[in-house]
Amino acid sequence: MRIEIKQRKGNVTAEVVSALARIGEAGGGELHFEKGEYHFYREGCVSRFFAVSNNSAGEKAIVFPIIDMENVTVDGHGSLFVFHEVTFPFLLSHSQNITLKNITFDLGTSPLVTFRLHDFSDDGFYMDIDREESPFVLDDGAIDFIREWGVCHGKDKLFSLHAMGRHQVQYLATGEKDADPSTLPAPLMKCNLTPTPTGVYAKYREDSPRHCTFGEETVSCILDGGRSVDAICLDHSCNIRIKNIAIARAIGMGIVGQLSTNIYINGFSTDTSLHPGHQTMTADAMHFVNCDGVLEITNCQICDTMDDALNVHGMYTVVSGVEGDTLFVKIMHREQKLFSPYREGDRLVLIDNVTLEKKAEFRVTSSQFVGQSGFNLALRGAFLYGKEEIENGYLVENPDRMPDLYMHHNHFHHFPHNRISGAGKVIVEDNIFSDCHAALLCLDLARFWYESGRVRHLVYRNNTLKNCDITGRGAFVRIGVDGYSPDATPRIHEKIEITGNHFSEIPHLAILVSGVKEWTVEHNTFDREDDDLVQIY
Repeated sequence: MRIEIKQRKGNVTAEVVSALARIGEAGGGELHFEKGEYHFYREGCVSRFFAVSNNSAGEKAIVFPIIDMENVTVDGHGSLFVFHEVTFPFLLSHSQNITLKNITFDLGTSPLVTFRLHDFSDDGFYMDIDREESPFVLDDGAIDFIREWGVCHGKDKLFSLHAMGRHQVQYLATGEKDADPSTLPAPLMKCNLTPTPTGVYAKYREDSPRHCTFGEETVSCILDGGRSVDAICLDHSCNIRIKNIAIARAIGMGIVGQLSTNIYINGFSTDTSLHPGHQTMTADAMHFVNCDGVLEITNCQICDTMDDALNVHGMYTVVSGVEGDTLFVKIMHREQKLFSPYREGDRLVLIDNVTLEKKAEFRVTSSQFVGQSGFNLALRGAFLYGKEEIENGYLVENPDRMPDLYMHHNHFHHFPHNRISGAGKVIVEDNIFSDCHAALLCLDLARFWYESGRVRHLVYRNNTLKNCDITGRGAFVRIGVDGYSPDATPRIHEKIEITGNHFSEIPHLAILVSGVKEWTVEHNTFDREDDDLVQIY
């Protein structure tokens, strides 16, 4: 079946949902768009509950619902798709043989507000806000922004402020809003806001640290969507092809994949021409959790993202009990709530949370949430060995649910990090990375994020890296384990090869390796001579 949609004014959402329903009933088909500009609103969306890893679970207003479908192609023929309000553009779930291509994503309005910070004192600081671009009202020290979709309440929302042009974050609670700093990945300040002719004055509350980590500069804050939507989500799907997709602006992540198999991405890019000087995505460009099969990323050009360009990892849970052949585990990070990383047949490894030694294995036959919190799972199955070794607090890893990654001929610049790890075969070659915090972080994060990343075999070769440590305190390429000093890192990674890469504009280290059993680091070139540019522990 082939369905064509012609360019027209107004909301096209209902027409798209109807066309996809017909294609689904036919067992597959192609949805083509006449080249032009299309606008999509919440009216006409399909509403479904989804738990998206590293995001938030809840009802999603889905514009392109590709759910329980196969053999579907969506071809925009170079069209601009503009998504309004807080909508979830593409959600692919339990689907196979899906192709998305030739589309540029944009938003009806920027999801961000910008503040110009100045005139700091021990009591507070000033924040200039463009009232026409970002209208707001103040209510008892809190700020409410008037958005396309409604009101963003400062009383209910914790604002994360992001430095423009560099990766630095600080949280701001306004009015009576409070938060536990230990649950946040960046510092917290609490302020009461009062109006000024150019914006607001932020006065530190008595219970707040009296320190803003920014200088006199412009910072941005995400107002729309937060972690509730992404541009493209792949859930329990296989054989997915994404080709020539560009993002001018998007809420959340560009592509997030979870429990999906065989993903091919060619020509995924950011388009800064529509909104020069603005960030393109409010989270990671690409993020994959517990995927498997092949993940190929090629000919992609990514820049100006508010979070990582690429993140590939698994997910740790923590043992909370054992009863017979039932293993009880707890999800530890709030952004994984109601997301179960397990499927029937998965082989799990249980790991001592202090020494990081493997202690037992468990084969899953079924899993379900228990209780009302959305963080506790009961896994039924059988222990393959080591049941008597298990203690509460042990980490649970799913090592076979990791893809073989082939990443080549990409160009990423002005982004925080690439975080790549896992038990698949990883080949990263012939790429250009520049102006970032780290071109490669290959870390097992068994702290705070609970992202698993034991490396089986990593090949990192013939890449060009320039100014990839903009803080001057890290390394262009870092391999290790979070929470351990390099000289005390447990050797949990198997094999790495770092060869034939060129490093330039190095302020501190080029390569830092720890926790690896077998390594080859050779034939790399550097733009300055220093015996300490490469450190291996």
